[in-house]
Amino acid sequence: MEPSCPRWDALLVFRDYLRAHPEAARAYADIKRALAASAKDDIEAYRTGKDMFVAETTAKARAWRANAGHG
Repeated sequence: MEPSCPRWDALLVFRDYLRAHPEAARAYADIKRALAASAKDDIEAYRTGKDMFVAETTAKARAWRANAGHG
């Protein structure tokens, strides 16, 4: 993905937030494991299953970055 892509910033702030918040990273890992077990070979179900967590966490991450003076 090119840095000019609109999703680039969201991916980076999500990554940085998970690195700084191990509890969120563990929750994300738990969700991914559960989806991998339940979705089996249905990649769309796996992706869709993560959507809400990713959206909520990205919003928290953006607020965290703004409050912490990151970026």
